[in-house]
Amino acid sequence: GYVAVAPIQRGWDETAVSVDPSANGCYRVALSAFLAGMTPIGLRCWDASRVLDAVADLECVDPSRIGVAGLSGGGMTALFWAALEPRVRLAMVGGYYCTFADSIYAIHHCICNCVPGMLEWGEMREIAALIAPRPLLVISGTKDPIFPIAATRRAYADLAAVYRLLGARGNLEKDFFDGPHAWSNRKTPAFLRRHFGPPAGPKGAR
Repeated sequence: GYVAVAPIQRGWDETAVSVDPSANGCYRVALSAFLAGMTPIGLRCWDASRVLDAVADLECVDPSRIGVAGLSGGGMTALFWAALEPRVRLAMVGGYYCTFADSIYAIHHCICNCVPGMLEWGEMREIAALIAPRPLLVISGTKDPIFPIAATRRAYADLAAVYRLLGARGNLEKDFFDGPHAWSNRKTPAFLRRHFGPPAGPKGAR
């Protein structure tokens, strides 16, 4: 009953263009972006905003109730895009929210995760704090090998302090489930209904 758009991220599927057949599409996107003074994350967020431009005026879309959800690389885009795009009123970030120091820096990750100089400015919690006080659901598997749950718990506690400070502690939730680097749907339907209301059906979908 919700309007859903599932865009292809740059560097994936038909956008996975590379001059080197042994390299993945993200690598090529990163090289090109860095040469032009940009980042893969920035490009993907720009793409997401253009998708939103295209659908926001549709009769079946309520522009006051726009949300984003993503897992892993999609979680990365969901986090940064919700921080950057004020039209996004709710975010569900799966398999990504942690600390840069304990994940992207310490463990092998795709180059598309890199924002040059990021740690000079702040940690992942600072990015997430830009979403507050809007609703945010953090989804993480306790057995995720590339986003360690101990660091995710610390980062979540830091973020919870921001939501408390803004008087919006009820807008931040977590789903730390017993599982690997994967999506959990245990809390997402209820989270959507609580903040956006029930799906309106085909004539007034969200």
